[in-house]
Amino acid sequence: MKIGSQSVDAQLKSSSKPFLFPLFNFLVFQKLRKAMGLEKTNMFFFGAAPLKKQTLEFFKSLGIIINNLYGMSESTGPQFLNVKGNPIDLLTAGPMLIGTDSNILNPDKDGVGEICFRGRNRFMGYYKNEQATLETIDSDGWLHSGDQGYINKSGNLIITGRLKELIVTAGGENVAPLPIEEALKETCKIISNIVVVGDDKKYLAALITLKADDKGNLTPELLEFIKEINSEATNIMQAMSDDNIKFYIQKCIDDVNKKAVSRAQLIRKWTILPNEFSVDSGDLTPTLKIKRKFVAQKYAKAIEKMYSDPKF
Repeated sequence: MKIGSQSVDAQLKSSSKPFLFPLFNFLVFQKLRKAMGLEKTNMFFFGAAPLKKQTLEFFKSLGIIINNLYGMSESTGPQFLNVKGNPIDLLTAGPMLIGTDSNILNPDKDGVGEICFRGRNRFMGYYKNEQATLETIDSDGWLHSGDQGYINKSGNLIITGRLKELIVTAGGENVAPLPIEEALKETCKIISNIVVVGDDKKYLAALITLKADDKGNLTPELLEFIKEINSEATNIMQAMSDDNIKFYIQKCIDDVNKKAVSRAQLIRKWTILPNEFSVDSGDLTPTLKIKRKFVAQKYAKAIEKMYSDPKF
């Protein structure tokens, strides 16, 4: 797997693959691809939702590159692709398509704003819906995506979230919750889902779910890990009152908070929910995206409790 990752890194930099890769490809990687039904696939792409870094890293270890496509139906599909560059940056959406333009509208001090684009691939408008067309395409011809992001120094697009998901704190700070949530899920091995809240509040708080089945029992993977932090919890209810688990989660939050670019992005309080999110419970869409408004309404009492004490 180490050789697999090194071979992908070499390919992304247009350099030679490791000496042992052909052997391991013959003995292992080709067989794995066949077992997954991917033996005839030459290129792999994902889009429509973020892909976790650990998922990308796992497939890299099998010698598989998964490229990101970003765009809209209104832009005839892809607008940005991370298939070019030296090296190609898999953690970005890549540069824009040749022959098109992109624009970051109303960027903040960090260059983050609404992602807009135009070109021959842009649609003419919604059929018999002039109002919707005017709301999507401005007078300069820019197609407004409703997504938020920035262009890095290499010319690659970094997506930070949806404009509709932006949290506006009581101090007037705009905070994109998705990067904070992704950072915490990557840092904290026991968290399944997290929803950062804080609209019109003095600080951010978080609703956290643990990796568990539909009966509330912690997953085998999680049970094995929490033994390392001296916890004997076997289900969510026990975990909610376990001091070792609370200490571990707080430590992870502290680590993420240290990387925050402003005080407005610090998570001050958090709570573990008594159940996991699911499609059946209405917390997730069929594509496993969190329904933020639904979750905020469903767990309004838990959120209110985190803000009942003005001290933090």
